[in-house]
Parts: sequence; C-alpha cells; structure tokens
Amino acid sequence: MTITFASLALVYFFWESARLAALGGLALFYLGALVAIIIALRRFIVRQPAPFSGTRQEIAEDIACIRKQT
Repeated sequence: MTITFASLALVYFFWESARLAALGGLALFYLGALVAIIIALRRFIVRQPAPFSGTRQEIAEDIACIRKQT
C-alpha cells in the first residue's frame, strides 16, 4: 500500500510538468524490481533440496534391502 501511495504521489507531483516521464520511470523501476525478484526466487529455488529427497532415499534403501534378501 505504501508503494502504491508513493507512486501515486510521485505522479501527482509531476502531473503538470512530466507526467509521462514519471509514469515511464515508475514502469521501468517496477520492471527492474520484477526481474530482480524473479532472479532471486530462481536462485532460492535452485538451492532448496529436491522435494521428498529423504523419502526417495529411504525407498531406495528399502528396495536395495529387499533385493539383497531375495
């Protein structure tokens, strides 16, 4: 809500003189922020362990144990 209010206040401040420049600048700023967030999220996801990795390892150990017994 704060970001929205600040953006509206900035556009209102430049309404008479540079309304389109203010809107364009905000659009570029938000585009850059979106790209940075996407890159950070992708890096975060890559660093996380694979889903159910512990379960898959236990199942693989169980299968190896069963095959060893037969």
